[in-house]
Amino acid sequence: MAEIMSNSVTFEYDLSPDYEVIPISGAVGGVTAEGMVLANVYHERAGIPEKHRFRVNPDGTLGELLAQEGKDAIHRRVFFGLYLTPGVARSLARWLNEKAAEIESRSMRVSHDKVN
Repeated sequence: MAEIMSNSVTFEYDLSPDYEVIPISGAVGGVTAEGMVLANVYHERAGIPEKHRFRVNPDGTLGELLAQEGKDAIHRRVFFGLYLTPGVARSLARWLNEKAAEIESRSMRVSHDKVN
C-alpha cells in the first residue's frame, strides 16, 4: 500500500510466496491485436542428450563415448510472458538500460583502477 505524503509517495514491496529468481537469456513476442507488447521470457541452454553409450574399461571404469542419442538443438524454456502497455514497455526498457549502464560504469572504474 502506498503511503501518500505532501510531495512524496512510499511503496512497500512484498514478495509473493512463489517468488523466485530466474536466469533470463532473452524474450520472443511482439505486438498484440490490442496494442500491447507481449514478451515471452526464456532461458537458453544446450540440449541434454537422451542417451550416452560408453565403452567399459577392463578395470570397470568408463572409457570412450561410443554413441549419443537425441537433443542436439539449443533448448529454450519459456518461463512466463510479460503483457505490457507501450508506456510500461518504454519505462522498463529505460530502467534496464540504466541498470546496464551502472554495471558497465562500475566495471570500467574497476578495470581503470587495476591499471593505475
